[in-house]
Amino acid sequence: MRYTKGMKQLPSTELLWSRFAYNPLTGELHHLPRKGVKAGAVAGYINPDGYRMAAIDKTKYLAHRLVWKWVTGRDPVGEIDHVGQEGASTKSNVFHGLQDVSHRENLQRSLKARGLNGMGVTRLKDGKWQAQPRIGGKKIYLGRFRTEAEAIEAVKLAS
Repeated sequence: MRYTKGMKQLPSTELLWSRFAYNPLTGELHHLPRKGVKAGAVAGYINPDGYRMAAIDKTKYLAHRLVWKWVTGRDPVGEIDHVGQEGASTKSNVFHGLQDVSHRENLQRSLKARGLNGMGVTRLKDGKWQAQPRIGGKKIYLGRFRTEAEAIEAVKLAS
């Protein structure tokens, strides 16, 4: 089985089904009854990037990846794209709005939706953002930034 570089292997489908119920109308995972958790509560929390995270045995996962496996029974081959949800403060995990795509496809869709194609802002493997636009036909390295917004601002200031 192939995994996207940097992505954790997901728990088994059986474990997911034993821990969560999935609501296809809201895209939410809800805790099933078990010691130490409130049955029926929405699993996880929203991270600073607007994605829901959920934990299983103290390991945190992106909830959209868990939803993908919960519904399909298999790990995603690539990354899960939230189709048509660019700019949403909280991403919906309704299954029909999720798509298994390569990292390149996901990045291209994301940049295109935000009008950043060719801007020179890229996400690095460590999660930081690099600003390296073309100015006057030459690539200019502006640095690495903690957030995408900071990298975009650096490019705008340099242009």
